[in-house]
Amino acid sequence: MIRIITDYKEKVCTRALYEEVFCNDGKGFVDYYYEDRCFDNVILVDEETNEAGEVSVISMVHLNPYRVSLENEVVDAYYIFAVATKKEFRHQGRMAALLKAAKEYAQENKICFFFLIPVDEAIYTPFGFETVCELERDKTIPYDTIRRDYDVFCVRDDDYLRRLRKETELAAKGETQELPAHSVIMAHIVNEAYFQTRYQVKNDKEALALLRAKRLLFREEV
Repeated sequence: MIRIITDYKEKVCTRALYEEVFCNDGKGFVDYYYEDRCFDNVILVDEETNEAGEVSVISMVHLNPYRVSLENEVVDAYYIFAVATKKEFRHQGRMAALLKAAKEYAQENKICFFFLIPVDEAIYTPFGFETVCELERDKTIPYDTIRRDYDVFCVRDDDYLRRLRKETELAAKGETQELPAHSVIMAHIVNEAYFQTRYQVKNDKEALALLRAKRLLFREEV
C-alpha cells in the first residue's frame, strides 16, 4: 500500500530501508539527513503487513523541496532522493507506482519539475526523465557569480545556507553520501502548462529540451 508521509516524527520509519540500501553513506550524514532534511520533505512509501501484523516499508521515494530560480522567476521543485526498494521486492513495478504517485502529489502542490542524480540514467529514462546537465561539484562558487552566470539554480535562502554549511562540515569529516563517479542531473516536467504558457513549448519533451539549453547549476546538496 502506498502512503504519503508528511509528519516529521513518522519519517523515521524509513531509516532502516535507507541504511540497508545506502549502506555506504556515513552515519553522520544519515543522522543529519533524518534530523534536518526530513523536517520539511515528503516521503512516499510502499508498505506491507506480515502475518504477525507488523508493517514494514519495502519501497520509498523522498521529495526534498527547493525553490529554483528559472530565468529570474522563482518556482518550486522537488529533488527526488533516496529511491529505494528492498532487494526481494525489486522488479515488481513498485518504484514505477511510487514515481506515479509522487508526480500526482507534486501536481496537486503546484510543483514545476523534478530533478535527481541517477545511479544509472537508464533507470529513469522510461519514466520521462532526461539528462539536462552535469552535476556541479564545486561548492565554492560565489552566489553572486551563480546569479550572474546561470539561468537555472537553487535559491539560497536561510535553510539552504544552513544545510550547505552543515553538509560542508560533514564532508570535511568524511561523512557524505555516496555518489557515482560521473554524476549528472536528470529532470522531469511536472507542470507542463507552466512551460507551455511561459515558453510556448508544445509538450514536456520540448520543455526538457528548453531546460537543457539553459545554463544550469545543480549541486549535490540534498
